[in-house]
Amino acid sequence: MLEKVVFKISRNLTAGSEELLFNFLKEVKKLNVKVEKEDILKSLQKIIEAKPQMAVFYKAMEIFAKENDDVKNIIDKLIFKIESAIPKISENLLKILPKELKILTHSNSSTVIRTLRYIKDKVNIKEIICTDSEPGGEGKKTEKDLKKYDFNVKRIPDTHIIRALEEVNAIFIGADAIYEDGFYNKVGTKIILTLSQNFGVKSYLLCSTLKISNNLKHLVLDDYYFESIPLNLVDSVVTEEGTNWK
Repeated sequence: MLEKVVFKISRNLTAGSEELLFNFLKEVKKLNVKVEKEDILKSLQKIIEAKPQMAVFYKAMEIFAKENDDVKNIIDKLIFKIESAIPKISENLLKILPKELKILTHSNSSTVIRTLRYIKDKVNIKEIICTDSEPGGEGKKTEKDLKKYDFNVKRIPDTHIIRALEEVNAIFIGADAIYEDGFYNKVGTKIILTLSQNFGVKSYLLCSTLKISNNLKHLVLDDYYFESIPLNLVDSVVTEEGTNWK
């Protein structure tokens, strides 16, 4: 049964890394069999082999390996950490945002979407533009998720990024992993952030500390879907612990 959960998570190409970890933990909780810590560690290793850019699974492995507690309690702690991060990220973000926003986002980040939902009634978000985010087309999911919360959303082809940068005053992005001087995210992120500097558009990288890991900084993980991006292309990094900005 655990193998089916691993297969489902490993094959998902549209959800963000934290959403995938959250779903993995929830699915394991629902299993009607006792799951040993060793089984969890093996499962996380298999997911890492399929998704080596996603730091949350490395962090989850570290936590399961180090914690002297049973599997159920560790899962509950991780779920709580994921759920409790969003209000803190949102409050930290609100301290540095303008009062009116037109936002561009790329790929599908559960952290970005949940943060937008949290701040919806606390700041004037006039419009959210999301890219198609090819290859993979996660923009369709982002558009669908945001419209569920009654945001004014427009999805655009990736080739229309410059046109979007002429309209917006903020870029919200997530990350699959952050390390000392860079981060991994969907292909196309680097060009958006590079161009944003020419248009004076502020960029905000939103993530929980579960995604911060220097274990990945020496690995070459760029592929068809993901790329490494210099951290200095981002104006502000916002986590549940605070904000770093230029």
